[in-house]
Amino acid sequence: MFNHPNPFSQSGPQFDLGKQVTQSVQKQVGEPITELIQQAFQKTLNGQAIVLSRPEKARLLRQVTKTVLTDLLTKLDSAE
Repeated sequence: MFNHPNPFSQSGPQFDLGKQVTQSVQKQVGEPITELIQQAFQKTLNGQAIVLSRPEKARLLRQVTKTVLTDLLTKLDSAE
């Protein structure tokens, strides 16, 4: 969903390891994270009896997902 700059240099064994680990983690958690956000989003809409058109719902889901993931990245950056 988001393409953030790769913190690893573009050559050498650290790049290869970083790339392999990143791809593996993305495969393992990418779909579950997406599903979790979608479920929480839908539960919130249902709980508050919010009715949206499909385009509105898709747009709001993208905005919410971007905000949630950006906030997580900010927290990770500040933890360093």
